[in-house]
Amino acid sequence: MKNSKIIFTTIITLSIYVVSCSKKDTEKPSITINKPISTDTFSVYNDIKLDIDMSDNTDLHESTVVVTDSMGNNIFTDNPYVHEQNNFKFQKNFKIASIDYLKKYTLTVTVSDHSDNIQSQSVSFWVKP
Repeated sequence: MKNSKIIFTTIITLSIYVVSCSKKDTEKPSITINKPISTDTFSVYNDIKLDIDMSDNTDLHESTVVVTDSMGNNIFTDNPYVHEQNNFKFQKNFKIASIDYLKKYTLTVTVSDHSDNIQSQSVSFWVKP
């Protein structure tokens, strides 16, 4: 009788473990770009503040923050360490060097979780000489 209880308890425990581990996360991480916004125009050499919130229902895995110019050239790149965090706030300032005319730039943020769900969000802004 005692062995039957041990076997039954073991089977129930293993069943719970297998069922709980087989659930796959299908929810993509969330990105909120607080700054810059699409109506922003900055002057060259002035700070451009990046303010981004990233979150996930489980844990974040990797992230990339990239600013490109209208020709697709990388102007700024960062890979914030978000591993094993549910929420992450990225804040950083950078400057655009000399330009001769009003130019459009695009900030793209990409973040993934441990289930390989990927979210990407972009916003464009302007810089004037």
